Amino acid sequence: MPVYSVLSSKGGAGKTLTTVQLAIWLCNQNYSVAIIDNDKQRSIADWLEDHQASLTIVETDNHKEMEKAVYQLLDTHDVVLVDNAGGDVLSMSIVMQISDHILIPVQASAVDINSTMDTLEELNLARRRANKSIPATIFLNRVTKGSKIIKEVINVFGAVEGINFSSIQIPQTVRLAALSGDTESVFDKNSNADLATLFNRLFASTIRS
Repeated sequence: MPVYSVLSSKGGAGKTLTTVQLAIWLCNQNYSVAIIDNDKQRSIADWLEDHQASLTIVETDNHKEMEKAVYQLLDTHDVVLVDNAGGDVLSMSIVMQISDHILIPVQASAVDINSTMDTLEELNLARRRANKSIPATIFLNRVTKGSKIIKEVINVFGAVEGINFSSIQIPQTVRLAALSGDTESVFDKNSNADLATLFNRLFASTIRS
């Protein structure tokens, strides 16, 4: 059974938002999904605890408990997702080593470029420790149309060996920002069909590859 994670060493990159969309996308395809919310802020739990989808959510901010929970949940669920706190390098390294695919959101900014390079360094170390190739996909998130630095992000990460750089760009919109307060995902409203299409393309072209 697969473990998917959405990781970044920087807070605010869009990890939780992406994890929520992935969870609902998988549920809509009749997978049994468990999420480990490995963040003191309880973002995932607060967002999805009242959602109609049947999800198992485990909260912890302890890396040992998190790793134990992953293996326990793999026995009872089709997919386990891990939402890790930004800046928690130890937990991120553990999550990387047990992941079957990693999604890495990056915003079009110099700070995000640097933090994503740090994430990739941790990924290379995790691959060596686990002695296996761990698939990973970088995608542009919270994109402002016309931003000049978008091309720089594409140039930097599109050439990184061993990493898939997705052509899908998730835009910065008020609708996405409002979702967390509504306990919904982009797949729950027809008015978000354009955003749902983007996330569907992102997930279908990466985590199943």
